[in-house]
Amino acid sequence: MKRHRREALRRSRAFVKSNFTYAHNLCLSLAQQGMRDAQLVTGLLYVFGQGTAKNPELAKLWLRKASRNGSKEARQVLIEFNLND
Repeated sequence: MKRHRREALRRSRAFVKSNFTYAHNLCLSLAQQGMRDAQLVTGLLYVFGQGTAKNPELAKLWLRKASRNGSKEARQVLIEFNLND
């Protein structure tokens, strides 16, 4: 549990400092482990091209995973950015 708290704290600091490359790497790792919020953030980073190149297909993949894991925000982003086809 402590590890996840440390990871979340590092992720938050990366965003505050606008270190999106670091945030992307960290969130991607956590997303691959099934963490819903990291899946959402990874999808958003791909939507906006922050910390990585814009990639609508990868955005869709991670946002769908987050949505399947119960993220209402991911569902909204899929609709808002017309990625729910």
